[in-house]
Amino acid sequence: MISKTLHLVGYLKTKLGITEEFYKHTNVTPIYGTGQGSGNSPTIWLVVSSILFRCFSHQAHGARFESLDRSICVDLFRVGYVDDTSNYVNQFLSDTPPTPETLVELLRHDSQLWSDLLWASGGALELPKCTYHYSHYRFASDGTPILQPGRIGPPVNIRTGDGLHVQTVPSSSVFKAYKTLGCYKSPSGVLSTQQQALEQKCARHARIVSTSALSRLEGWTYYFSKYLTSSGYPLPMCHVPLYPSPTRKVRENSPAYPHFKMRIQPVGRKSLTSDGRTVLELSGNTMPRIRRKSIAA
Repeated sequence: MISKTLHLVGYLKTKLGITEEFYKHTNVTPIYGTGQGSGNSPTIWLVVSSILFRCFSHQAHGARFESLDRSICVDLFRVGYVDDTSNYVNQFLSDTPPTPETLVELLRHDSQLWSDLLWASGGALELPKCTYHYSHYRFASDGTPILQPGRIGPPVNIRTGDGLHVQTVPSSSVFKAYKTLGCYKSPSGVLSTQQQALEQKCARHARIVSTSALSRLEGWTYYFSKYLTSSGYPLPMCHVPLYPSPTRKVRENSPAYPHFKMRIQPVGRKSLTSDGRTVLELSGNTMPRIRRKSIAA
């Protein structure tokens, strides 16, 4: 079966037909794994990643968190979604705070272990996306913890799986946001980078709307299927407080908001039903009509 798979030829089929060009396994450009778009890829990766995580937890230091009375204890080794993973280390039970060199050495051991496991399974670390944050607190006279800025700790050096090269994982400031799963997050909890990304995304939607002759149905569909979903996706995962809502602030302050408001704002009147309930009667049908107003920027 494997021999037959290596000789398969892949074409791309669209409404325009089947492409003349194709891709296949060669010695120069080998195809690993189950192939792009394979239906059984999620199940296979679930089996493989579960074994890798279990092996990692047996040998890694990890991080421990306990409640004040030590009745609740959580050991955290690795958090991952498909191939986007993060690991953590600390010395929670130490009477004295560990030095940066001590924690970095623990991190280097765990990172090297994960690199070796990936290599054994046919993968490898992608260096441009690898970084680490060192969270270091100093306490004020009243006991208030203050997160220290800047880069703390030396770089982490990791050997490749073949042992021929050394990869360096740089350290980043805890106030520098990094992108993971489409969201910009930082250990400090500062959301300025994420807010800027949302504003730029809203501005991009505004250009699309202002330069397109969208109908009533198209404007309604674009607003709910593209604009709201893309701008609201990262908010639940970025420690955003519910009140006051920054979503409304970002949207209303963005150039996109007036265009969408003028294009798809529903127009109707309120009326009372026989049982005393207030309903909104839209003009025409359930789709709001376009106001006759210029949408020029």
